[in-house]
Amino acid sequence: DAGNTGVLTRIGELYRDGTVVAADPQKAFDAFQRAADTGNAWGKIRLGEAYIKGMGVAADVSKGLSLIEEVAANGNGGALQALGDVYSRGGPVAIDGEKALSYYQRALDAGNTGVLTRIGELYRDGTVIAADPQKAFDAFKRAADAGNPTGKIRLGEAYIKGKGVSKDANHGLALIEEATAQNNSAYYTLGDFLSRGDFVQADADAGIRAFLAAGE
Repeated sequence: DAGNTGVLTRIGELYRDGTVVAADPQKAFDAFQRAADTGNAWGKIRLGEAYIKGMGVAADVSKGLSLIEEVAANGNGGALQALGDVYSRGGPVAIDGEKALSYYQRALDAGNTGVLTRIGELYRDGTVIAADPQKAFDAFKRAADAGNPTGKIRLGEAYIKGKGVSKDANHGLALIEEATAQNNSAYYTLGDFLSRGDFVQADADAGIRAFLAAGE
């Protein structure tokens, strides 16, 4: 009401996610539409995603992509990442690994360092582009160096498994432990490694403590 149209996007996300309020796809779509109508970039991105997924509105993939591409054309790193996600994760839009990687690279060029983790995951998994453990490691390292907690987790996993780098389980665990200060899910990753004991020495008690911390 005070003119902060950015909150409309947040309201839409709350109704979309259904974690702190009851999910309501129609209310989510309406909020995204109102945000987009004011010219809010994230409102247009979320509205585009809603059209692609048919969330609160009849699915219209072409219209959804056009909305996100409109924002991306201005060099918006968030929109470029959203397009990378659309083409790498499948669903209503056919997977195109090279196109996804191109959008992620453009997002990175626009200053969105958060996509480094996604780039690393593409090279790590090798499902939509050819696997390249070294390129995956390099991307995770850059993400971690930029302070991205998921980047630290992925870098830690790479060290623990010796993927793209010489194996160093202790350094890997330390990186994941460091990430717990920023990302609670790092505790789950830590607990998983410690409880399984396939890549690091098993420590059931430490694993349980990590799992409990993840649930807090």
